[in-house]
Amino acid sequence: MAGAGGIVTYPAYIEIKRAGPGSVLMAEFRDLDSFTFQGIEDALSELRMTGNLDAFEESVIEHLQEAHTRGVVVGRHWAGDMVARELDDELFAGRAVEKELVYFDGFMKDLRSGRYGDVAEGFTTGVDARLRMYGNKVGGTMNEVFVLASPDTDTFGWVMLADEHCDDCPRWASGGPYTKKDLPAHPRDGSSECRTNCRCVLVRQSDGMPGPPPFGLGL
Repeated sequence: MAGAGGIVTYPAYIEIKRAGPGSVLMAEFRDLDSFTFQGIEDALSELRMTGNLDAFEESVIEHLQEAHTRGVVVGRHWAGDMVARELDDELFAGRAVEKELVYFDGFMKDLRSGRYGDVAEGFTTGVDARLRMYGNKVGGTMNEVFVLASPDTDTFGWVMLADEHCDDCPRWASGGPYTKKDLPAHPRDGSSECRTNCRCVLVRQSDGMPGPPPFGLGL
């Protein structure tokens, strides 16, 4: 497994999966992966049946609040803070969702304007891809909290998990290791050119612990 640069391989996460405490982490992560995207798919399916955009908007925002809250908890647990869910987790998630609403409002305007076609016809495939980006952003929250909940003295390597990448990721991977305040971004927080589709991870240098991976790896 790489440190400040290079590639973190899938087996690094398999090792975590097999470890005692790590198996709990991976189970939480898989549950969150499934929950996040199943809720989004359910809301979209309901929209395609009813055509009720207002109900869809309310449903997705409510779902993202819960997904980000669970992401905060998973991020803390991944860093070693195993305290159960608490009010502060919900408040942190609420702030993350509030920032996303600027972009989600734009998405809703696009839906209402017909950019993705008519709701009665089921929209185009672009709707699914754009919605998935909001689900991926939960990964950004997880990684941000993973860093925040780690010791202040820790540093982090930015490493690439996939061969395909944007222009930002190799540059960030070649730098570091980074302190908390010097990190250029958190994977999947939307700051990189690949936005929430980023396939990079952070590696905590004190113990080599890789941060939460991207969704959809089948781990």
